[in-house]
Amino acid sequence: MKSLSILIVCFLSLSVISASNTFQCGSHICREKSTCVNSEKCVLPFTDVKIEQLIVHRWFDQQNPGELNLMVNVSIINIGHNQLSDIVIGTFINDAEILLGGIIDKVEGVTLDYQKNIIKPLSDICLEPGDVFHFGYSKGGSIPAILYIKDTTVKSIKY
Repeated sequence: MKSLSILIVCFLSLSVISASNTFQCGSHICREKSTCVNSEKCVLPFTDVKIEQLIVHRWFDQQNPGELNLMVNVSIINIGHNQLSDIVIGTFINDAEILLGGIIDKVEGVTLDYQKNIIKPLSDICLEPGDVFHFGYSKGGSIPAILYIKDTTVKSIKY
């Protein structure tokens, strides 16, 4: 009976701890260290997160023909003091907005210019905080591109 009481106390303590790590933001549940923006978005600040590479895969949305979706896998080489690598590493699809700053250093693979529909390298593209990734569209298939980015910092991630 005594051990059961200890288990119950431990469980309740854990419940309190886990509950304090999240909070409500409109219809979203925000994680610890997030801020709530306009009761709509949870925003995580990342000040020292360095990106090693972005692996970009592009594919078509079956429900919206001609609309191109973007998947970004982010690899981290330095997360500074934030210790939030588990949130950064992974896949972010259109519902997450990644704000970046930096310059693309090297590109493997190609993309299509959606206006001229021609293949071109991405090595001259500059990314600024607030830029949104749109790599245009093609008429078939998916074209992966690996972007190696130097001196790039994740400013924030909205989810």
